Amino acid sequence: MDQNFLKLNTEKTEILSVHPKSFVSSHHDFSINIDRVIVHPSPAVRNLGVLCDSSPGFEPHIKSCFYHIRNIVRLRRSLNFKDAKTVIHAFITSRLDYCNSLLYGLPNKALNHLQLIQNAAARALTYTKKSAHITPFTAITLAPHYLSHSV
Repeated sequence: MDQNFLKLNTEKTEILSVHPKSFVSSHHDFSINIDRVIVHPSPAVRNLGVLCDSSPGFEPHIKSCFYHIRNIVRLRRSLNFKDAKTVIHAFITSRLDYCNSLLYGLPNKALNHLQLIQNAAARALTYTKKSAHITPFTAITLAPHYLSHSV
């Protein structure tokens, strides 16, 4: 960075140690000194709005979607269908669509969680019970706004 006359913002610098779960925890207990600031590994970091952790499953990203769905469910009764759909697109669908190329090659367990997020969002929108089959509602209710009039 010195060679290119760049300055690193040490206040925003984070370290993420990516390793298999079998990796002994004492090996990744380290720190780096950058411009006299000690930086320790973080359990999760945000890069361009995507939460990443040391596992390949994007668990923090997925958990944040479920967090937002729970909040939307609390508000759902006071929103009409169109407004609720807008809120779901703003907080859920946009998170899944943004940087979705990072989701390529995820383990099936993580992909199943992504499907559960979509199902939960459709249930919140349509007041469908958890025990009911949601697939018929998903395509209609979660279609993007520009497609919603033609579906």
